[in-house]
Amino acid sequence: MPFSVKEQFKEAPETWDINICETCYKTPKNFFWAFFCPPCAQFYQRKRILGGDLERYTCCGGEICAPCISWTDGLVKKAPECCLCTEILCCFYCSVGASRIMLQRKFHIRNTKFEDFLLILAFILSYVVMILSIFFPIPREVDCLIDCFYCCLFSCFQSQQEHELDVREDRQKSFKHKEANSGIEQV
Repeated sequence: MPFSVKEQFKEAPETWDINICETCYKTPKNFFWAFFCPPCAQFYQRKRILGGDLERYTCCGGEICAPCISWTDGLVKKAPECCLCTEILCCFYCSVGASRIMLQRKFHIRNTKFEDFLLILAFILSYVVMILSIFFPIPREVDCLIDCFYCCLFSCFQSQQEHELDVREDRQKSFKHKEANSGIEQV
């Protein structure tokens, strides 16, 4: 999955407004909200990405799992809020990744090589741990360390995405304001 996404946005003209490593100190409010209440932050963020219209909601933004989308289609039309909550609680990492892809597609944003590296590392690490846990018990300390890595990483992703939404909305408001004022001056 991360490989196809990387190729898809490789030529995108835009970059994220802040670097992934800067989110914790440049947008501390977003970072701590995503760190201490990630499901709430993700629900709010996806709703913002959809323009507040959850009628447009599809499971994982239609980006991750096609069978899941076809299976949940009838449910989504009846209760999109409930389906989004279920997606976030059951498939949190996929949900954050789908929101990221949706933003990248909407604003033509590409990841840095380091962001791609982090995504691939998280993907590989999850499978390595899963496979090793079949054969060996994973020590509690290692499991806790991996959980901390994921919490920090996905808080950075969520806060970077939230900041990008703020920046893009501010640009849009500024553009509309300038457009309105230029119309007044021409009269």
